[in-house]
Amino acid sequence: MKTYSQEHIDASQARVDANLRADRKQVAKAPSKEFEARFLNDLVLLLDYMFVHRLTGIEGKDGNPLNQVRVLCNSILLNKGKLQVDKLPGWPNSAGSG
Repeated sequence: MKTYSQEHIDASQARVDANLRADRKQVAKAPSKEFEARFLNDLVLLLDYMFVHRLTGIEGKDGNPLNQVRVLCNSILLNKGKLQVDKLPGWPNSAGSG
């Protein structure tokens, strides 16, 4: 999928905004680094899921935001949260950088 309807984009933004508002309320009541880390990881996964139908060809491999979200999701889900970039030359933690 190369494009998303404005309705889908607006609904996605509203969901992310609602999650951020809930996060700010929680942090104001009881700040927790563990909660924040888990919340932000889940938010990245949600953001990716909302646009998972994008074509991989438009993502590219140059470290753009689409590529970075995929890398973060793979790292969260498949590498216990440790950054692992799949064979991208020049990226410090890339599997292909040695």
